[in-house]
Amino acid sequence: MDMPVEFALFFRYLQGMESTWPLTVIIGLFAGVIARAMSSGPRDHNLLSTLAIGVSGAGLGVWTADWLGIAIEGPGRLFLFALGGSLLLVWLFNAVTRPFRRPDDSSVQPRP
Repeated sequence: MDMPVEFALFFRYLQGMESTWPLTVIIGLFAGVIARAMSSGPRDHNLLSTLAIGVSGAGLGVWTADWLGIAIEGPGRLFLFALGGSLLLVWLFNAVTRPFRRPDDSSVQPRP
């Protein structure tokens, strides 16, 4: 199984990239999927909204690090800031959409 080798090569490629927006977008996609999996809200959202939240969260994380004066060196630190921003956006997304969700009808028995 060559998966760990491919992952290591991909990570080495990411380390070779400078901190540019393509790197932020790539890492934001991963961060969005992980943040959605870590959230306690419903997981019935589509992949496009998950990726949009991840990329937006990565942008928010990079902007916050820049605002705080923290240098982002390498994809590892960028991933942490992207994950933090994505988790914040997932939490806000769940808080905003909570009043519009239908209540769980698990107590209602189906008719025979």
